[in-house]
Amino acid sequence: MKIAFFLLLLTLTGCASLPAMQPHSNTSQLVSAVKQAPRGVPGEFTLQIKASTLRRDTVYLTTDANLHSPTAITLVVAPDVATELTQQFGMPPQQYLLEKSVQVRGVAKRRKVAMVENGQPTNKYYQQTQIRIATLQQLTVL
Repeated sequence: MKIAFFLLLLTLTGCASLPAMQPHSNTSQLVSAVKQAPRGVPGEFTLQIKASTLRRDTVYLTTDANLHSPTAITLVVAPDVATELTQQFGMPPQQYLLEKSVQVRGVAKRRKVAMVENGQPTNKYYQQTQIRIATLQQLTVL
C-alpha cells in the first residue's frame, strides 16, 4: 500500500513540475495566457499568417492584419532562418507564408515594442505577443 501511494505521489508531483507544452490554436486565449506568464508560454502553436513585414533583415509574420492589435501574435524570424526559408520556398517567407497556416514550436512571450516615427524611436510603445524563430525546425507549413 505504501509503495502504491509513493508511486502515485511521485507521478503527480513529477507531472506538476513539467512546463506546459500543449497545442494552442486560439490566438486570443494564447494572448491571455501569455499575459499571466511573465516567462512566457511554451508550446506548439497553430497559427494563420495574415500580414508580414521585413525590417533590418528580420521577418515579422503576424496573425492579424493590424500588427498593433492586442490579440495579434507575431513570429520573429531570425535572418539566417529567413534565408533558409527563402531557399526552401523559392521566394521570401514574408510573401510565401501569407494566408497560410503554420505550426510553430517555441515560447510565446509578451515583449515591449517601441513606436518609430520618421525612422526615430519615440517614448511610445506597445506590448506584443511574440514567438522567436531561431531554427528552421521550429516552423512547419500546414
